[in-house]
Amino acid sequence: MSYEKQNWKNGDVITETKLNHMEDGIASGGGVLVVGVTVDGSTGTLTNTWQEIHDAPIAVVNMPSGDRKVLAICTETNHAGDDDYQVGVTAMSYPDNVRLAFGATSADGYPSATMG
Repeated sequence: MSYEKQNWKNGDVITETKLNHMEDGIASGGGVLVVGVTVDGSTGTLTNTWQEIHDAPIAVVNMPSGDRKVLAICTETNHAGDDDYQVGVTAMSYPDNVRLAFGATSADGYPSATMG
């Protein structure tokens, strides 16, 4: 979920709730959503829902790749139909960039893809 900034005005009361809201925003990376991937056999599933990824200003993915992790960026989210929610992910790996399409059947579903 993305951070909703406070619009402070002269005379606003500083409260515990408002300060904790600010701390939560700082602790979450300031709007960057870091998404993990769980792998079961040949299927990789993102650790955040399609809606959480869609709502994030920026989403990056820690992609497993053998003994190393590869940086990937969520390049798009798409609601293509009633039960077709897609997340496009581009992995920045040498020598080639790899594009994967993760899919879910609902906005609150966790997108998955076959990992090669």
